[in-house]
Amino acid sequence: MKRDTQSMTLSKWFGIDAILFGNRDPKSFMSEDTHKSYSIAKVAVLSNLVDLYEITKYSPAFRVRTSGEMKAFSLSEASIALDKARLFLMSEHISESVKLEIEDIAKKERKQVNEVAGAFVDRKIKTTALDMFLVEDAIDHSVCKECLSDMKARILLDAHRTLRDSLIRYC
Repeated sequence: MKRDTQSMTLSKWFGIDAILFGNRDPKSFMSEDTHKSYSIAKVAVLSNLVDLYEITKYSPAFRVRTSGEMKAFSLSEASIALDKARLFLMSEHISESVKLEIEDIAKKERKQVNEVAGAFVDRKIKTTALDMFLVEDAIDHSVCKECLSDMKARILLDAHRTLRDSLIRYC
């Protein structure tokens, strides 16, 4: 693995926590077993991400000198991803779709819309932010766009969605 890819992947470790838990350290409120499972899920997401980088021939232009710079960069990128996710979900077409999904869930669960809306929107924001934080740049700046339609890339993107959802369960 290239050094830049290795550094970028490590920086994603911090950003995932920031997107899912904000300023809280997951180790401070998770049991030891839960934190271990969460860490394993993060490793799986990042391993899949490296495979996606390789297939798309994406090489992040990532230069930091210290772990402090890496963490600061990662937290900044995570914050940007959360802001972009909120804006995206507030767009007219998407917000209408989210509203319909919330109404469907409320009907199925026999609850009031306001009872399910907060948790659903929070989950949707985090899911979208993780996608933007982890794969958007790799897709946008991939050297091999046609590689994205390759069977292996599609499998990796499907795996990303499944692995991302496994992380969301922890928040």
